[in-house]
Amino acid sequence: PRSCPRCWPPTDALAIRPKDLTGGEACESGRESGLDAAARCVIEEAPERVQVRAGFRMIAETSVLIEGRVMRLDGMAFDVGDVVKPFLEGASSVALFVSTTGACFDVWAREEEENGAPKPYLDMLHALGRRIAERAADWAELRIAEVARVAGCRITNRYYPGSCGWRSADREKLFRLMPPRFCGIQSLSAAASSPCYSVIGLVGVGRDVRKRPYPCEGCTLEGCLKRMGWAA
Repeated sequence: PRSCPRCWPPTDALAIRPKDLTGGEACESGRESGLDAAARCVIEEAPERVQVRAGFRMIAETSVLIEGRVMRLDGMAFDVGDVVKPFLEGASSVALFVSTTGACFDVWAREEEENGAPKPYLDMLHALGRRIAERAADWAELRIAEVARVAGCRITNRYYPGSCGWRSADREKLFRLMPPRFCGIQSLSAAASSPCYSVIGLVGVGRDVRKRPYPCEGCTLEGCLKRMGWAA
């Protein structure tokens, strides 16, 4: 499948509930906890503070070569590790995707920190930034699946550098394969980008691939982006 790089404002990235951030259930008494109240506050203000964008680039089959742990995209080599390797076997193409909450969210978070906002509020604000970026990535994945389906293909799980044993340093290399400032995102280093709440990853595409459960059970990798809520 072929597709020019495209970027959109996702339609439902803000459909988030307080318990999506806190991980808790509503109290039987119906009374809000302090954490739930903080989550509700940041969610209510978010529509005025975000510029959500998501998009993807489909790498042509002629520019993709996957041999064991090594994946080459446009001639650039990536060691995806032993966990990701079997999930990409059979992929004939790869889609790179990005998603972001936008620069305004960064400004909001910085202002709240400088103004001494309570820690529960800041915790929920940072959790919201991660969750919005994740929801926008969900949206991009659906668009990739549509392009793949038209070509008679399926997609794999999505993977991020920094998850499933794939080293974080490759994050910056992936950005080099995207158009400059695609969706308004700029890579600053292997560990940082602007806007801050932005992600980049990939999805394998092919006739002989499929989505499978992530092998997280028993994994002890510290700092994994999936376990931190950056990957779904």
